[in-house]
Amino acid sequence: MSPTRLIPVRKIAVMAWGVWTMFVVAHLPLAAAATVDDLLVVRLLDGRVVRGELDGQTDDERLWLSASDPGIRLSSAFEWSEIESILREREMLTKNEVLKLASAIRAKTTPESQLEQRIAFWFPKRENEDPALADVNFRASRAGRRVAFLEIEAHPVNWDRDAERDGLLVYVRPLDDDGRIVPVNGQIRLQLFGERFAQQTQRTFDASILFPQLGTWTQRLRVEDFGSDGAAIRLPYRRLHPDFNSDLAAHALLTARLGIAGQGTFDDSTADVFIRPASRYRDELFQRSPSHGRFRREESPRRR
Repeated sequence: MSPTRLIPVRKIAVMAWGVWTMFVVAHLPLAAAATVDDLLVVRLLDGRVVRGELDGQTDDERLWLSASDPGIRLSSAFEWSEIESILREREMLTKNEVLKLASAIRAKTTPESQLEQRIAFWFPKRENEDPALADVNFRASRAGRRVAFLEIEAHPVNWDRDAERDGLLVYVRPLDDDGRIVPVNGQIRLQLFGERFAQQTQRTFDASILFPQLGTWTQRLRVEDFGSDGAAIRLPYRRLHPDFNSDLAAHALLTARLGIAGQGTFDDSTADVFIRPASRYRDELFQRSPSHGRFRREESPRRR
């Protein structure tokens, strides 16, 4: 009988007494990547050789071997009748010796240690990880992929010492067919269009009055600008500041066109960009003291 092989890893979350426990169910062909002294080297009757750590699931019916990397665990089971020999540190082991080792592994494994191992497995500590190195590794993992479509996301942010929002922070994400970010060299053009509350007195509709352009920005992008969230671009408010113009609506339209040499141009737009955070308090304040915008004197607004 061939080794039990199930399809890719399934994560099963069980809620017990307020604690989430993650179990891995993964029976895949074993990867011979680990090279520690206590690995078992198993030769099968069909000529294959597999390597892995002895798993505590091993019993009188099957030998279980496992290997793991961050975020995934691979296990394989082999019928004892399929096994020709088992080697550990150049020493041949019998079936009974392997069963004793498996029993010792189970004896050392308490429910508490199992929970700790699962938590460490799914949520590895990264306090010593260099963020710059993480971005380098991320970009290297995406090298060679082609862009299929573009996605943008924008939020009003403050990037100086005063209290008011200074502009939009836009995340630019060129994505491949699988929706994964592709770092690229290119040039992006962004345009922001607002909406006025004021009513037109003219008979003809004029989009430039009711839906004015609030700004246009062009910026070059480099592969080095991209991280796991995409490339971040600041768009400072220029012509009309939403916190100091009472007739300007809180939402706006943002369009983007990204040109990539050898791949063409990609467009995206979003019409639900909030250029100022919603606040009933600030809206009321704006109506009563328009010279200070949506801020109190105590907040030291930059524009007066």
